[in-house]
Amino acid sequence: MNLYLNAYCETVQEERTFRLDRIGRFKDIPLMEDVELMRRIKKDGGKIHILPDKVTTSARRWQRDGALYTTVRNQVLVALFRLGVSPARLAKYYWRQS
Repeated sequence: MNLYLNAYCETVQEERTFRLDRIGRFKDIPLMEDVELMRRIKKDGGKIHILPDKVTTSARRWQRDGALYTTVRNQVLVALFRLGVSPARLAKYYWRQS
């Protein structure tokens, strides 16, 4: 189902709410909840759109650990999750390194 934006954003919001009601919202897992939700949205036929908006987050880990290490670590964690490693096990490693 495609999303279309009207002047009041009602169509987009209704579609999001409908899809999330159908497939469920964020799971209560310690890590990878966003990756897991995106997987279910794609499986349900939803499309993921990258928006040009900017988001501000903390740069603490990136500054402390470096961009290369942080990027590689995050990608390895996502790959392990996709291979079936439990979020609880991944979280132990992630938070131990933080």
